[in-house]
Amino acid sequence: MILLDVSFGIFAFMPLGWLFMAFVIGIECFAMTRVLIPKFFDKRIFMVTSLVNVISGVIGIMMSIAINGGWWLSYGSGTR
Repeated sequence: MILLDVSFGIFAFMPLGWLFMAFVIGIECFAMTRVLIPKFFDKRIFMVTSLVNVISGVIGIMMSIAINGGWWLSYGSGTR
């Protein structure tokens, strides 16, 4: 399947990647709400969960750049 044969870093900045990440974050928000309080929706939990995911993504990109010597996507950087 061609969808599984792409670097997630490239996929993440495509519209389908944003939709996929929003879907996963939405599921995570609903699951966190159900685990922490017996409600279907809580604005505070949704906001905190979404913020933590964004912070985690930014830190992941920065760590990837640091580890790969400045290349964020070393797989597709043309260095093969």
